[in-house]
Amino acid sequence: MHPVSLLASYHRLQRESTHAAARGDARLRAELERPMKQIARQVRALKQSPGFKA
Repeated sequence: MHPVSLLASYHRLQRESTHAAARGDARLRAELERPMKQIARQVRALKQSPGFKA
């Protein structure tokens, strides 16, 4: 196998493992959701800023 595909496969398995662990652990789930919520807040703030044009 190509080293890049092996690395991609490893990362996919890591994501699956993290997701499976988060299903049963509320603290881990909240920790994984935190960055997404922060980005969403920043996007909303940017859209509400006076100089924003869509």
